[in-house]
Order: sequence, then C-alpha cells, then structure tokens
Amino acid sequence: MSKESKMNLAEATDLLEFIIKQNYNLASENKKTTAIEFIGESGIGKTSALLDIAKKLDMYCVKLNLAQIEELGDLIGYPIKEYYMCSPEGICEWIASDVLEHYISAGYKLHENQSRMSYALPSWVPREENPNGTLLLLDDFNRAD
Repeated sequence: MSKESKMNLAEATDLLEFIIKQNYNLASENKKTTAIEFIGESGIGKTSALLDIAKKLDMYCVKLNLAQIEELGDLIGYPIKEYYMCSPEGICEWIASDVLEHYISAGYKLHENQSRMSYALPSWVPREENPNGTLLLLDDFNRAD
C-alpha cells in the first residue's frame, strides 16, 4: 500500500521549477533528464503554472493538447525517405526525397546507394534553438486517444 503525498499549487510550482532547472543542468552535461507528470484536479491552474514557469525561465513553451491530436504523425512527424548524397565538394548528408531533384541538379550524387526511412519534424517543433531550453507540455493526456 503506497501513501499519496499532496502539496498545494505553490509548492508544486516551486518543485517543478527546481526539477526543470536540474534537467537543464543535466542536459548541458549530456546526462539523462527526467520527465515530469503533473497530476491534479481539473481547473486548479496546473497548465497556467507551467506556462508561468516557462515565461519566468525564458524558455520556449510548446503546449500540445493531446485530446485534440487525431493522427500519431501530428505528434511524432510523418515518415519520409532520405538518401545519403554527397556534394561535388565531398560534403555528404541525408536528403529528404521531396527535395532530391534540387540536390541532383546542384551536382549531388547518391553515396553507395544508401537510403533510410526517417520522420519529418512536426510543425510544432521549434525551428531555432533557445539557449534556455524548451518546455514541452503534453496537456490532457488522460483524454487522448
């Protein structure tokens, strides 16, 4: 039988901010970070508290309402085929199939017939890096499909 510990929103906010700061430090040392599951009664301000923490710490905040996501690809991205191509200067990189013709016209060549399946970044992923990090808030996961 486990005991359930309870805290008020202010205490929870302080703890969450501490954990986020510790995760930032761990990530900067290439160490494993910890995901946080923040559970409480509906309407007490959990989401607002997390948005406030992100603002206070000057982090990007991406809020996804999982109850509104209907396709898994909207969450993880859609599969794309990539080819390992090399430029005339010898610089090699993975190129998505939808832009392959552009690279071929620029002189890129397929390297050893290598290809792979990958995933395109979902539209919600930040396209630039924030030095203070990004808070990914997966809201309403208990109502998701």
